[in-house]
Amino acid sequence: MAQELANLVKNGNPKQYYNWNSKRAEMAKAEITKAPPEQYFNKFFSYSYENLNAGNSKQVVEEMKSVMSQSNISRETYQPNYKVIFDLLALASLRDGEQKNCIRNHTPYSCLVPLMKEGQHQDRSGSEGAVELLSFLNKKHPEDLQNRWLLNLAHMTLGTYPDGLDASELVKIPDDVDFPRFNEIAMSTGVAHNGLSGGVCVDDFNNDGYLDIFVTSYGMEDQAQYFENDGNGGFLDKTASAGIKGITGGLNCIHADYDGDGNRDILILRGGWFGPAGQQPNSLLKGRGDGTFEDVTYAAGLADKLPCQTATFFDCDLDGDLDLFFGNEGTARSPFKSEFYQNNGNGTYTKKTSEAGISVTAFIKGVTSGDYNNDGYPDLYLSVLGGKNLLYQNQKNGTFKQVGQSAGVTQPLYSFPTWFFDINNDGWEDLFVGSFETKHQNTAAHDYAAELLGRPAREEQPRLYINQKDGTFMEESISYGVRKSMYAMGSNFGDLDNDGYLDFYIGTGTPHLGSTVPNRMFRNVNGQSFEEVTYPGGFGHIQKGHGVAFADLNNDGDQEVYAVLGGAYEGDTFTNVLFDGELNENNYITIRLKGNTQNTDAIGARVSITTSNNTYHRTVNTGGSFGSNPLRLEVGLGQCDPTVSINIQWPDKERSVTSLGNISVNKSYIIKQSDNSIQELEDKSVVFKSGGGHHHHH
Repeated sequence: MAQELANLVKNGNPKQYYNWNSKRAEMAKAEITKAPPEQYFNKFFSYSYENLNAGNSKQVVEEMKSVMSQSNISRETYQPNYKVIFDLLALASLRDGEQKNCIRNHTPYSCLVPLMKEGQHQDRSGSEGAVELLSFLNKKHPEDLQNRWLLNLAHMTLGTYPDGLDASELVKIPDDVDFPRFNEIAMSTGVAHNGLSGGVCVDDFNNDGYLDIFVTSYGMEDQAQYFENDGNGGFLDKTASAGIKGITGGLNCIHADYDGDGNRDILILRGGWFGPAGQQPNSLLKGRGDGTFEDVTYAAGLADKLPCQTATFFDCDLDGDLDLFFGNEGTARSPFKSEFYQNNGNGTYTKKTSEAGISVTAFIKGVTSGDYNNDGYPDLYLSVLGGKNLLYQNQKNGTFKQVGQSAGVTQPLYSFPTWFFDINNDGWEDLFVGSFETKHQNTAAHDYAAELLGRPAREEQPRLYINQKDGTFMEESISYGVRKSMYAMGSNFGDLDNDGYLDFYIGTGTPHLGSTVPNRMFRNVNGQSFEEVTYPGGFGHIQKGHGVAFADLNNDGDQEVYAVLGGAYEGDTFTNVLFDGELNENNYITIRLKGNTQNTDAIGARVSITTSNNTYHRTVNTGGSFGSNPLRLEVGLGQCDPTVSINIQWPDKERSVTSLGNISVNKSYIIKQSDNSIQELEDKSVVFKSGGGHHHHH
């Protein structure tokens, strides 16, 4: 596999890969010398655009200023058709400041808005140049809210926000929500990997009781990274010894124990957004249970090479092993067919797409599985970019029926990440579908600024569907407070405050360097609504957000949030982040299930935990469609009595049930289906290195 991936790069054509920006810039530069005089500036502009995306912001600023001077293009001679030139120069100046400060001199406060003093720029030259240009552009084009937001951002980096802005320039960030701030501790714990957009899988890959982190990066030469939890508050980079040398690229990854050997495996998905050039192999990495992996893609029968960024493991026929669905892409006008693979129970798969009745040819950006009608069989939801979304109801005979229209879940038409989760703890799966309006992706910050200014957005915006328990859903994104312009990509859900209600984090942005809008965190308020805690919680990172995982990485009972940051273009790299919260006094319980089939982690099991105050419902899975949570359940219980009862419906045809009572809270357990036993695990709580410090109940 490593050699095949290397050959893709060696034989690749930069014209087919929009993010091979250095090579594309070289080609564009060569075109300048061939151009007739009347085409010179257009060719130069194309070259500068590619060069900026390649990461050469300072060079772009210097070259553009020189050519503009030679061409008598200035503020004094400004004409409306010069706007794109000034836009690019302002963006290059702002990006130059980011590279000199946030990237090369990175701190835990870098790029978190509203910027605290510790996150402001020491080298002020880039942002000062950007402020000068953006102020001018805002006066000339007040309708351009993207530049208005970038002007506010530039002032933040200089410490002159909001006082340095007048009323016609200011975009005010809300400050009316009280929520404890999380600390960004990726550097101190050893997981601040620098790269492009990518996926993340968090789980115990070496079976030592601590959660590890596996990440990918979108560049076709970018090495996948494996960080092993050292059990002492930090992580060790074990990439070199993990057996994954040469396993590169991949916009997303998910994990499960596909072959039932008790070890968790990883599936890397490749080719997303590359169109026909994305016909690349995926990688199925078989975990050996000791922190090493083996690529078994072809041996497992997963030989097809179609552009893909989303998939799901699920036992569709409840035969005890995990089947696999790939949501494939292509182009909007010429998409590839998605694929369903049935697990043969011997470590291999057989493609059964047509037989299962889920033949779909569309631009699929999100896939999630869940039992929305509580019949015991997992169903399948597909988000389509540029078309109606699809809900495939499991017919309990190995086939599926498309019921998206009658269930009322076809919107938005431009959608991306998606997931089932029970937001109100009524025992029925609800559904979130994030939006991604490609028609406006180069001006995503315009919609963000419009929202803060109380103006209408152009993006279609996400949908939140509440299960009506009759096979249909009610769309409630407005009443729940999440109908906002997010340009959602990576995302996942978990419980920030252990109150028992599921919160979610959205990685925002588009490939365009100007879409520097905050990633956004939403806290569930008693299952009745969501309040945004992006800003007080310290989650508002303006770098592009991708794979997200909620996980209790130090075994202290509450969850941290790990996010892969970085854009799609070659020069748009950034370090991944890890958010760690302060002391939380709510109770919790951690449960790992052990199924008695090849579905060893019991993916699809429904777990109910009844406390003195409430019943909390969870499903075993890895969460959303762009980010992979651990397969153990980490459940907040709020304030409750010290014992609870647990009810498990196992994912089998018999609908087997395990019921346990008088279970102590604030502990970690393994529950085995084979004998309905529960055993307390000695998961040692540790203090994060040089950061964190919230350790309770132990």
